[in-house]
Amino acid sequence: MHGLSTLAYAQPADSGNSNLIIVLIAAGAVLVVSVLAILPIRLGWSRRHKHADAILAMTVLWALLTAGTVVATSMTQFKWSSERLLRVQSGYYDPLDNSDAPKWPVRTSAALIIAYAALISWSLVRPRPRQ
Repeated sequence: MHGLSTLAYAQPADSGNSNLIIVLIAAGAVLVVSVLAILPIRLGWSRRHKHADAILAMTVLWALLTAGTVVATSMTQFKWSSERLLRVQSGYYDPLDNSDAPKWPVRTSAALIIAYAALISWSLVRPRPRQ
């Protein structure tokens, strides 16, 4: 086994800043999604929509899926960025090669945007007069 050699690198000790950044990104995503989720819920309640409870449930589901998608994608991107930096610093990696970069989930994002627009539209539907 004398002829075989592998490249290796040692990951430096984490200073804790990367964990703080991930927590701040996750908290920011949850905050933004929560603010967005308030709109269809309040519209449904203020218009006395007969399906206000269903709008609430669907909006909570949308918020969980959206926050989860943003947080998971951000964490994957952050991990890849850290790994890429280590590879570039080793000197054996082409800094222009981003072929293994994680892709943003375009289809999921589009579905979540369409779902949010549907929730807003549903909450704006005029309620039928009560008899």
